[in-house]
Amino acid sequence: MTHSIMEEAVLWLEGVPLYGHKDGLNNMFRLMGRLGDPQDKLKVIHVAGTNGKGSCCAMLQRILMESGFKVGLYTSPHLVDYRERIRVGDELIDPASFVRLLNRVRQTNNVLVKEGYPHATFFEFVTAVAFLYFAEQKVDYVVLEVGVGGRLDATNIVKAPIVSLITSISFDHVKTLGDTLPLIAAEKAGIIKQGRPVVSAANPEEVRAVLREKAARMEAPYCEAEEGSFSKGGYELALAGDYQQENAEAVLKVVHVLQDEGVAIPEEAVYNGLARTVWPGRMQRITWRNKEFILEGAHNPDAAGILGRWIHKQEKPCGLVFGALRKKDALGVLQGIMAGQERIQKIYFTPIEGADSLDADEMNELMERLGLSVPWQPFAHAREALEAAAQSPDSPVIIAGSLYLIGEVLTCFHFPKN
Repeated sequence: MTHSIMEEAVLWLEGVPLYGHKDGLNNMFRLMGRLGDPQDKLKVIHVAGTNGKGSCCAMLQRILMESGFKVGLYTSPHLVDYRERIRVGDELIDPASFVRLLNRVRQTNNVLVKEGYPHATFFEFVTAVAFLYFAEQKVDYVVLEVGVGGRLDATNIVKAPIVSLITSISFDHVKTLGDTLPLIAAEKAGIIKQGRPVVSAANPEEVRAVLREKAARMEAPYCEAEEGSFSKGGYELALAGDYQQENAEAVLKVVHVLQDEGVAIPEEAVYNGLARTVWPGRMQRITWRNKEFILEGAHNPDAAGILGRWIHKQEKPCGLVFGALRKKDALGVLQGIMAGQERIQKIYFTPIEGADSLDADEMNELMERLGLSVPWQPFAHAREALEAAAQSPDSPVIIAGSLYLIGEVLTCFHFPKN
């Protein structure tokens, strides 16, 4: 398998619209039906939410792996390599399998299109590849992260997950999901299935009320993460950031549900799993050019506010490498990070290569609208911003605003893909 074939597959995928048809989940059901419905053969833990989805998925996978199980993990977006989205254990899907399975899905899609059905979307293609791969690999369990929302997400064709988890819910994708927390919660609650247990992370009462009501209608046992369960249990957490303890408390509740469902998870596996979880781009510390960089993919106002409050509590001044997508609430993200502005000595602004991101004029407008006096400098590329930040006296340097920026930075750092 040559690398160029993988590159060709990725180029083709990137030409497929992210969104397209208005056929709800029908298209995905049709596509997977023609492919033999591999998702129905899998034991799935389904995870939706606004913040913390990826971290919770990574913790759950590691705990199950420490329990001796073969575990598939499906997440999005990727940071450096498309294959990061689909992994079994610590191994990313191999290029040969990715291309082979994608071609199989493409052929099936082409038949459906000839029959008059809509063309599959980007996310439907990748999700189909994941289901096929996990079935081929005969995994014991799959930890499955929702892409956007829940109700109409391509992953939501899973009929009977062992348990569903809904992580912290806040404002994101408001044009798609709604502009109030109850509306967004209703979309996330779409993953709750008849009679199958659901866990809520720490969430506002207006969110939990929506989840409870949906769970009651679906006769789905409902429970909530227990505040303080992490500290009371004496656990250690490899992932940095105060918010990760709340994520861990949601994970602990899911583990208890899994144990009640008959999954053999020893307490030692829980301790080891939390202590050994690695999840790039979430308060990830990297030394480069003798400078400490902290990568935090805060890409919505709620997550950015948490980061800003963390910066505020630091004793040392820091630098900030910032970039954001136009489709996101860039104003809210920057405002959230600037909760720590008295510690931020300078902002190194960069567009994000290959993404529809803010330019220098738009960044200037944000700074003026927020009335910020923090010095900032625009750069043409992320590498230039990083080089300048590395030569500054500020330490550490925070990198935030978009997971796509984190991916580009990891590439600049020549960070290993696997």
